[in-house]
Amino acid sequence: MYIHFEFGKRPPEQAPELPSRTEGQGSLYEALLAHALHQDRLVWDVSQMLIAVQGGVLISGYALRSHWFAVAILLLGAFLTLFLLALVRKHELDRDVNRRLLDSLAESLVPENVKHQLRRTKTSEPIVRISAAAPHSHMRGRFILRTVIFALIAVDIAFAGLIYFAPECLPPVQSK
Repeated sequence: MYIHFEFGKRPPEQAPELPSRTEGQGSLYEALLAHALHQDRLVWDVSQMLIAVQGGVLISGYALRSHWFAVAILLLGAFLTLFLLALVRKHELDRDVNRRLLDSLAESLVPENVKHQLRRTKTSEPIVRISAAAPHSHMRGRFILRTVIFALIAVDIAFAGLIYFAPECLPPVQSK
């Protein structure tokens, strides 16, 4: 007995219709926007890892302050924080790789009457925005995250230096 199957061929009456140009652009816009939002979530996931790493490093550095190992832990924490900063930067670059394409797709998807109405109020901003414009350009998440990361690295190094060079400045370890 012989059975023959043909895959991928449909009768002409069941052939799918091709999407219109706007539908195809809308699907591409949705896919690119989903990718950008995913990468943005990864940035904030790394910032949560940063909180966990720094919490452990600072607590263990303080708990072991009378031992040389505390300096090693704090310096390792500073190194791990730099590594997490590099990971944040990679996710930001991956997120922003299609930003111009997203802006141009958004521009083409918005109806002309809506564009005309929006252009009267805002002249230089993109038609579609994912977040509100910051009142001051330096008060953005990217700047704040980098400032916090460098401050934590400075605290790690300063605390390691204090433990190594001036341990008498710290309260003594109390044994139970």
